[in-house]
Amino acid sequence: MQIMTAVRRPAAGIATLLLAAALAVPDGPARAGDVAKPQIVGGEKAAPGEFPWQVALLDGSVGNTFDAQFCGGALISERWVATAAHCVFDGRVEPPSAVDILVGTISLKSGGVRIDVDTIVVHPRYDERTSENDIALLRLVEPVDVETLPPVTLGEETALTAAGTLATAIGWGDTLVKGERFPVDLRKVNVPIVTNRVCNGPRSYAGEVKTKMLCAGLAAGGKDSCQGDSGGPLVVPDGDGGFALAGITSWGARCAAPNKYGVYTRVARFATWIEKVVAAPRRAPAAGVSTAVRATAP
Repeated sequence: MQIMTAVRRPAAGIATLLLAAALAVPDGPARAGDVAKPQIVGGEKAAPGEFPWQVALLDGSVGNTFDAQFCGGALISERWVATAAHCVFDGRVEPPSAVDILVGTISLKSGGVRIDVDTIVVHPRYDERTSENDIALLRLVEPVDVETLPPVTLGEETALTAAGTLATAIGWGDTLVKGERFPVDLRKVNVPIVTNRVCNGPRSYAGEVKTKMLCAGLAAGGKDSCQGDSGGPLVVPDGDGGFALAGITSWGARCAAPNKYGVYTRVARFATWIEKVVAAPRRAPAAGVSTAVRATAP
């Protein structure tokens, strides 16, 4: 099993979280490697303002935003970001000071606002070995005035995430099936949701996909998330002209390979936990003090 992350910066600080350790050149090829997902392969550039809730997770110790970006995420409220647990957990929860959030731009080279994080909450049952419960919530030090992305609820799951639904994966991840090329600008790719039964077929993941995971992609391959897309959103139409957060980019074997679908955290199964974490009262941390917790499950 491979986790969909890639390092785009020197191996320092939070870089120890990531399984791939290649330093990529903007929009240029880098060292080839059989690393797990994600980045967007077979997609296209997103338009400015198309996905206003999309954010980039940045290494707080690196000033250059392109080099600092290591995962994606989505604003689910004015102060909370949903991402993958494996982006911020490596045997322990990373301190909030290690992570910044880039909001309000599709470019890793210009625009947007870099915001500090004051709390990181990793799901208490996250399993690094199996990638089960691969979800974390990050609280910003201050609210942002940006359109947010509602998570799919358990009651909406059947209607919004049925097999065949055309979902959209979004991120700044690798764009090449072989080798590496990381884009400056945000990219998107449309991929159909497939059943867990199909995803667990003998040519696919043979039982590794669990009930709280969601798969999307093409049997023929060619379109997928890839390394660098981890933590980013898989969105579906909400039935009212907008989008809803159906999945969080989690893992996969190779990028855009036949029968190797992208695997995402099934957000609807965590709706109650998300609500409890976001609603829980929290004291503002003292100056210079960061808070990192593994919140209890509902």
